[in-house]
Parts: sequence; structure tokens; C-alpha cells
Amino acid sequence: MKTIKFLIVFLILAGVTFAQNAEEKKRIYKATVDKDGIQKIEVLGGGYFYNPDYIIVKKDIPVELISRKNRE
Repeated sequence: MKTIKFLIVFLILAGVTFAQNAEEKKRIYKATVDKDGIQKIEVLGGGYFYNPDYIIVKKDIPVELISRKNRE
């Protein structure tokens, strides 16, 4: 009985920990329209990543995408 309770508590704590880590890794950027009417977005790229992961833009408004390489 003690083993089952321990296992349940362990699984709950592990689930909470993994859920927090998954949420932290998701980087979302919502573009805003500049005074010149363009949505400007800067993306940082590395060996196996892009920052931000997700970009949200408004429909029918021009988008300027600026990409940079990670120098580290």
C-alpha cells in the first residue's frame, strides 16, 4: 500500500514538473504594427533552435522578417 501511494505521488510530481518545462520552452511572439504600417519580427537562429518558436501576425498587413545568427 505504501508503495502505491509513493508511486502515485511520484507520478503527480513528475507530471507537474514536465508540464512546467514544456510551457517554459514555448516562446511566442505576437507582432505589432509599426507606425509605418509594417509588422517587424526579429528571429534569432542557432544550431538547432529558433527564437521565438511561434510568431503570430495579422492578416493582410506586410511583415518584415529580420533573421540573426546566434554567435555563441
